[in-house]
Amino acid sequence: MLIGTGQKQDTWIVATSLISVTERLRFLVAFRPAIMSPSLAVRMAATFDQISNGRIILNVVTGGDTKELAKDGIFLDHDQRYELTDEFLTIWRSLMQGEEVTYSGRHLQVQGAKLQFPPIQKPYPTLYSIYGCYEVQ
Repeated sequence: MLIGTGQKQDTWIVATSLISVTERLRFLVAFRPAIMSPSLAVRMAATFDQISNGRIILNVVTGGDTKELAKDGIFLDHDQRYELTDEFLTIWRSLMQGEEVTYSGRHLQVQGAKLQFPPIQKPYPTLYSIYGCYEVQ
């Protein structure tokens, strides 16, 4: 079930509230990398993956209407948003795989970041975008 992002109820809270009343439903949780740090997103996704017994899929939303993006404080142009997403996913994947990460990019930086508890899904939950699956495994 896709739980979209944007100017509405919080995607993560809505999805989490449904875990205990479902058994097989998989949650496609949408989020914008430009709104949260990769370290926070990793903790949220790994926690959700654990408490849902591996039922999360993540929808990475990089694009969008500029007026809607501005409401969330996102003023990067198209290319900058995709650069940020690439940096975000580089950090995100490394953290999900248990690595300690120090990274300094054009848009993002982390120092000594590490996920303290692994996700159930290996190497990590699947990531999708409107352009298809980010993961080729």
